[in-house]
Amino acid sequence: MEGIVSEKDFAPIGEYIETISGVSLKYEKEYLVRQRLTPILLRNGFDSFSTFARHVSSNKNNTFNADVISAICTHETSFFRDEYFFTALARHVFTEFSGQNSELPVKIWSAATSTGQEIYTLAILIDEFVHSHPYAGLQFKDFNIFGTDIDGKVLKKTADGIYTEAEVSRGLSPRRLSKYFTPVQDGWNANPKLRDIVNLKRLSLHDFAFSEITEAPFDIILLRNVLIYFREDTARKIISAIHSLMKPGGYLLLGSSENLYKISDLFESVVFENSILYRKKEST
Repeated sequence: MEGIVSEKDFAPIGEYIETISGVSLKYEKEYLVRQRLTPILLRNGFDSFSTFARHVSSNKNNTFNADVISAICTHETSFFRDEYFFTALARHVFTEFSGQNSELPVKIWSAATSTGQEIYTLAILIDEFVHSHPYAGLQFKDFNIFGTDIDGKVLKKTADGIYTEAEVSRGLSPRRLSKYFTPVQDGWNANPKLRDIVNLKRLSLHDFAFSEITEAPFDIILLRNVLIYFREDTARKIISAIHSLMKPGGYLLLGSSENLYKISDLFESVVFENSILYRKKEST
């Protein structure tokens, strides 16, 4: 296998990756593509990236597509990542919903749930909220969490809810770990109570096949650290589609380094303490 993928070969490979995953990669990411795809090429009988480039330029439906998606997509996540966002959810958004006697259940969509830490963070947050606000009129079962990801492998890990010692050490306090997880041979297993309000489905955001999301409309959508991987026009279409799946006044959460500037004016930014959330604008 050659040492560096040429720009000429990278172009059709990058186009192929974007076609199957929506992820847009510039040539500056050549090393990442080479490192992550080399094992897949070897398993599938390609002797070079040049051969692979010629193949994918004319063949988009391949048996190794799922492996490429899994290799390319970044699954960096942790429990209570950027915890101030979750603090804002509990202190302000959940409280707002309980004060409005919102239509139940309260529906939350984690739109790129990866290996599930975000999903179980939400479930823990909900349980803590209902116990600390006994007069809010909301119970744990009044919440539904819907999780999607393009990668079926990470969805299986989410469904299993088993995390290593290293994974639970990132973001989970000892108190939360002992309360919401059970020790097992391979690490820690999320308690059935958390998993009971979770529904998972494989979904590719860039395909815009949102008619499959029968769980809509949602009160809260988390699309954190996802838009940075898409072209601006793709991000614009995704946000527009997501907007149509939200209840009036619903909240959208993006990653700490993301915003809707030049992407959408369908939301208004709302500052809660040191967090910026986006609320669906009222129709005019």
